[in-house]
Amino acid sequence: MADAPIAECFGKQDKWFCEVVVTDGAGSPRNGLYANYTDEQMKAVRIEEQKNAAIAQKTEELRAKLDAEVDAAFLSVDQHLAAAQQSLPAMKEE
Repeated sequence: MADAPIAECFGKQDKWFCEVVVTDGAGSPRNGLYANYTDEQMKAVRIEEQKNAAIAQKTEELRAKLDAEVDAAFLSVDQHLAAAQQSLPAMKEE
């Protein structure tokens, strides 16, 4: 279905291809753990997967924000220590 647009954009710097698939998971192929799941059960599984993905994304955003705040705090401390050291009187050697 998307072969032509993909081929048209492949390897080109000035053209891009993006595809979005929207589904509730009901008709998804199943094997292994999900082999005997009904469409309704698969929909519930997909909802939980989306919730978990959202939590993981938010966790990463918070971790990145916290890392930036910690880095800024350490930089501030380092700057204050450097300024304090410069304001100390020079020690005389005897």
